[in-house]
Amino acid sequence: MRLRVADPRGPSRGCTACCCRSGVYVSLAERERILAHAAAVQRCMDAGQVRDPAQWFERRVYRDPDFEGGRCVGTRVMGAACVFLNGRGLCTLQLASARSGTPQLKPFYCRIFPLTLAGGVVVYHPFCRGRAPCCTFGRRGAALALEACRPEFEEVLGAGGYRALVELARRRPGNREYRDREAPRTRPVELR
Repeated sequence: MRLRVADPRGPSRGCTACCCRSGVYVSLAERERILAHAAAVQRCMDAGQVRDPAQWFERRVYRDPDFEGGRCVGTRVMGAACVFLNGRGLCTLQLASARSGTPQLKPFYCRIFPLTLAGGVVVYHPFCRGRAPCCTFGRRGAALALEACRPEFEEVLGAGGYRALVELARRRPGNREYRDREAPRTRPVELR
């Protein structure tokens, strides 16, 4: 399987931020971390973004074992996008972490996109089935999905888990894409 990759360095080239249009679910711990750093987040927001932290998250809490603590809450959608997506298509949570040195504020599920967890299993997000032009899987993509999503796999599985996954792909009968490839070298996981 191959992935049409906009740019592995971020949304500056070709990314349409469609994955950010419907918001994201976050663990309650992530929500509290974001709210604890509300001032840093607000400094990174555009004039048109909702700056009131009381308006950033939905009120309903859901049970979901795929989230830390087994519960989650959704970010609000304002103006057809996640409340944290600015007018340039950038995540203000990611910007706040980078600019102010705060702990990682970008939610786990955003950091691992185009992957997601479903019942404890790592799968490709449904958006990758043709809905997101920058992250659509197909036979003629620019890069092998397993390689293109390396940082995301390592975020979920760790470097050792990623190496084991690549080794499984290499051993899989009929998988010509990996059979003759060298195993990838390990590098530190870059948190986005």
